[in-house]
Formats: sequence, C-alpha cells, structure tokens
Amino acid sequence: MVCGESPQRGEVYPIETLRPSHGPGEASITPGARLVNAHDFMTAELLAALIAVESGGDDLARGRHGELGALQVRPCVVKDVNRIAGTHYRWAEMTNRWAAVGVFRIYTGHYCATGRLGRAVTDQDRARIWHGGPNGWKRRQTLVYWKRVQVQIMQARMGAS
Repeated sequence: MVCGESPQRGEVYPIETLRPSHGPGEASITPGARLVNAHDFMTAELLAALIAVESGGDDLARGRHGELGALQVRPCVVKDVNRIAGTHYRWAEMTNRWAAVGVFRIYTGHYCATGRLGRAVTDQDRARIWHGGPNGWKRRQTLVYWKRVQVQIMQARMGAS
C-alpha cells in the first residue's frame, strides 16, 4: 500500500500497532508486524486517537468516575464484555494496554454491528459508543467527544506526512 492510499475492505496489510506509553502525552502508534484486514487498519488509527483523548497516553490514568487506564475503561464495561464474550477480564487489568484494547475490541465489536445500527459502521460510531455506551451513537452529547477524537486523527495524519 502506498502512503495516503486507502485500503480496500477485506484486503490484508501490515499495520501499525499501539505501543504502550510511559507517561502522559505519549499515546502513539509504531510499526508492527501483525497483518490484519482493512477494517482493523482504520481501528488502529482510531485507537491511537481515543487513547490520546481519554488519557493522553497514560496507562495508569484514573478517572473521576472509576475509569482506568489508557482507554479509561469503566468497571461496568469490563463486566459487560465478560458477559458478552465469556472472558475473565478484571477492571484492575485495564492499566495493561493490551487488555484494555481487547476490552475495547469486544465492546465495540458487539455494539457496533451493522445489523444493530442499520447501516455500515464507522469510526465515529465506535468512538461515540465507546464514550456514551451502547446507544452513544444516537446521543447528541457524544458529538463533542467525536470532534475531539477527529482532531487527534487529523493531527496524527499531518504528523505522518
């Protein structure tokens, strides 16, 4: 794939994977060796932006309402993911970026389904559901959050060019 070229759905490309940070402001993506489909390619970019917005890249971040880790995972989200997928994540594990990303993927994979939304799923849907819960894609107040995520995506793209 050439820089700036959009991947086609279903094609497989090497992508960038999230690198755990060592402190605030260090959310980033770095080259990785994994191969994923084009759908996941866009999600890697989204994940980096969400991490920047949620915690500034701080894996140890704690929110005012019980959120934890780089993605600011709430205990109710961990409980929901364990119910949905039969997993055994613990909220205390959310300081581990890979565990938090796993929870994100299961949660958004479940609630961001074409059949559920009645149309193709977008990164906007994923961000708004992550921030606002299963029906966050419908909530007007999650639009402000999405704008913040978009700014991070655009800054990352400008920095990459």
